[in-house]
Amino acid sequence: MKNIICNVLLLALYLGFFVHDGETTILPNLFQPIVEPVIGRFIHSEGPLWHSWSDVLSFVDTTAKKVCMYHTVAQKLDCAVLENGPVGFAVPVSNQPGKFVAGSGRDIVLVDVPDQAGATEINTNTLITVDVKANGTRWNDAKADSSGRLWGGMIGPEINERVIPNKAAFYRIDSDLFIQEELSNITNSNGLVWNLQGDTLYYIDSATHQVAAFDFDSISGSISNKRIVFDLTQTDYTGILDGMTIDISGNLWIALYNGSGVLKVDPLTGEILQFVKLPVSKVTSCTFGGFLLDTLYVTTSSHNLTTQQRQDQPYAGFVFSVKNLGVHGIPSNSFNL
Repeated sequence: MKNIICNVLLLALYLGFFVHDGETTILPNLFQPIVEPVIGRFIHSEGPLWHSWSDVLSFVDTTAKKVCMYHTVAQKLDCAVLENGPVGFAVPVSNQPGKFVAGSGRDIVLVDVPDQAGATEINTNTLITVDVKANGTRWNDAKADSSGRLWGGMIGPEINERVIPNKAAFYRIDSDLFIQEELSNITNSNGLVWNLQGDTLYYIDSATHQVAAFDFDSISGSISNKRIVFDLTQTDYTGILDGMTIDISGNLWIALYNGSGVLKVDPLTGEILQFVKLPVSKVTSCTFGGFLLDTLYVTTSSHNLTTQQRQDQPYAGFVFSVKNLGVHGIPSNSFNL
């Protein structure tokens, strides 16, 4: 009997709650985030994705035009340098380990990251070029849906670090490379993610300071019924909504560029559930990884920091891991080419 009581108490402690008067009370100190730098420094690390089959974290360094694979067990970094332009994303290709479709400048290219140390400049195969008449636009964030289609958008022309409004778009690209414009008049196409059920797409145009949700048809790939589920301007937090991911409970984890952290948001209520603070200002994106998808990997930027800011933020531009969050993510998808 004594062992049973002990086991029940341990289980309650592990789950992190006690039930009192019919209400669930979260233990305040059970899940304290553990934030650690993993690898760096990069100029502008972005677009992290976890490869469950190989314990690899892939990401890009946009400004350095790199697609990188970090082997977390061996602690080895492999990168490929692309010639086409700044790299906004790199999404793995189905059943072709080490191969990615990457947004480089206005091109989508096929790239094979070499399995060797350091950064290697390689030849790429340009698959399609988008917005050929739109000077200054380039690819930004992108991901694949559960059917293997690629979804991504552009960022408009930049003048003195300011993006010209409404000059970009958001696209769907099928496996035959047919491209469909889904949203127009976009300024800075950024974070996107689907819920576990695959029937809702969440999307950020950073200029709006909002997260939009769309009904999503996984068979046809159509989106409809746009609504706003989160508005940063209605909160006390500052910064720019950047990349994001989602956990199995449906909560969004949103990087705050110039906001020094990651917001956990319930899209059903718009409520901020948690803020994970990082020791850097420019937080760009995040994804869940690790064997149980319970580690949040966060990319950051050191781009255009002053000398004093670099001294104050020695880990700016690093990729971080955040553990002990008490949540699990959803596996990422690959592009069917």
